Amino acid sequence: MAGSVACVRSGAGTATSRGGDPAAVPGAPGVLAVISADPTLARVVGPVAAAAGLTVRSLPLRTADAAGAGLVVPAADWARATAVLVGAEVAQQLASAALPRRDGVLVAATDDPPPAVWAAALALGAERVVGLPAARGWLADRLAVAAYPQAKGRVLALLGGCGGAGTSVLAASVAVTAHRRGLPALLVDVDPLGGGADLVLGGEDAPGLRWAGLGDGGPRLSPAALWSALPVAAGVRVLAVDRSAAAPPATAAVTSVLAAARQVAELTVLDVPRGQEGSPRAALLAADEVALVVPATLRAAAAAAATLAWAAVAGEVHLVVRCGPGAPLPPQQVARALGLPLVAVVRGEPGLARGLDRGEPPAQHGRSPLARAAGRLVDMTGAGR
Repeated sequence: MAGSVACVRSGAGTATSRGGDPAAVPGAPGVLAVISADPTLARVVGPVAAAAGLTVRSLPLRTADAAGAGLVVPAADWARATAVLVGAEVAQQLASAALPRRDGVLVAATDDPPPAVWAAALALGAERVVGLPAARGWLADRLAVAAYPQAKGRVLALLGGCGGAGTSVLAASVAVTAHRRGLPALLVDVDPLGGGADLVLGGEDAPGLRWAGLGDGGPRLSPAALWSALPVAAGVRVLAVDRSAAAPPATAAVTSVLAAARQVAELTVLDVPRGQEGSPRAALLAADEVALVVPATLRAAAAAAATLAWAAVAGEVHLVVRCGPGAPLPPQQVARALGLPLVAVVRGEPGLARGLDRGEPPAQHGRSPLARAAGRLVDMTGAGR
């Protein structure tokens, strides 16, 4: 389907819209230190750690004395590692080393460990004795939490007050503007009938994950793995709908994606369809800020009033008014009619439609009307502060 859309592009704008790929995972974490006499443990947990964005490092071991009693590990490595995985076969010896207490210590056992291993885990201050490979899924979740302990990113949802409000183009503009400011940005398309956010950015042919590849959701997504799997257009990571499917993303998948997105993207921008339950409602509830996009017409304002009643589940809603030919109402009048704070006004932009048809992403230049409005929305979120 992407190819059939791409073939109607006019001009050669698509080639310039795919910019440099911000390949590095934002805030990519450090090391999973593995302490074990069994070299296979590092190989077993390697793929799990990599999915969380962690590098596995096997710490060197030496005996504490000539009699072979006790074990010593490099103190700096013990302290600085993001997480530490101790093999059950050395846990007792390591417990006698009187290492300083730290968070993120786990003891790995391949079978049901004897009581002595549990006692050693307690002495080490370990969080848990992990049975591998049975508890591999739990370990993946735990390492993802260790790798990204604080979810700092902001989530902004854009919602059209009526059909044809220009929400998708504005959402793409906000993401492009955030990227232009040096912020890792993610554009998430929750509208199955919107044509695809990747198309707005000129990236419909960019390889990478779409919603269909996530299925019905499930366990916690690795932030690093998600970020690396997504296509890039105009420097922005984008999660778009599959144009061959009309179904909205699964609610559980939306929840998992947004939880992971907060940990790698400074700003995640959601393009949310109007008046739908399930995943659109979940997206609104997950957002820090919601902006309602309304053309400056009486009919659009009336439709927006009905949409607002549905969107109010998300808390405070801000208003963006789109002005231009056929949209003559003053923005403040629309704001008063809806009782919403006006955060931005989008003025008409000559040549915008032609540029989009050529595959040129919107708001590439900071002085355009879209870019100025998008900048106000980025400022509103506080992203990057």
